[in-house]
Amino acid sequence: MKTALRYLIFLLIPFLSSCWENHYDNIPEDQKPELVNNDTLLFVDSLTNIVDTFNIYFSNYYDISDSRYYTELINIGYILNNQNSFYTIRQHFKGIFIGVNTKTYDPIYFEENKPKPAQQDLLVRGVTYPNTYVLNQYRFDTDTLPKTVYYSLKHGIIRYDYADGRKYELVSE
Repeated sequence: MKTALRYLIFLLIPFLSSCWENHYDNIPEDQKPELVNNDTLLFVDSLTNIVDTFNIYFSNYYDISDSRYYTELINIGYILNNQNSFYTIRQHFKGIFIGVNTKTYDPIYFEENKPKPAQQDLLVRGVTYPNTYVLNQYRFDTDTLPKTVYYSLKHGIIRYDYADGRKYELVSE
């Protein structure tokens, strides 16, 4: 009987030790933006040639929900003309959420059972950005913020449009 108990304990050790391992939910590499901290991006209004300058605040870290469960997060802040955060982007393995102050745009979910916003290949200032998400104001309606934001997983915000016809486009890297 003691021998059988020893074998049972020996067989349970790998199973029990796997319960103590850390679990990481990582953002797939093909979904991570190429932006880095302190990047400067220029957007030009296609009608008036007015320029918006954004400095990028970028952080990549793991959120710990309990002692062994880690979720990779990316936070990107688009800071307009060195004043305050204009766009805040929060990304994890389940999706991307873009907001301006307390207002948000359509979320991008990566889970199979969640709806995804429309995607299109977007031509901006001679550069084609494939699979760009078209994000509209989500449950709010105001003319003081862009009506639509065009977002690329690789390049971040590509263009933002206001209801009055202004279209601010990224000046290519």
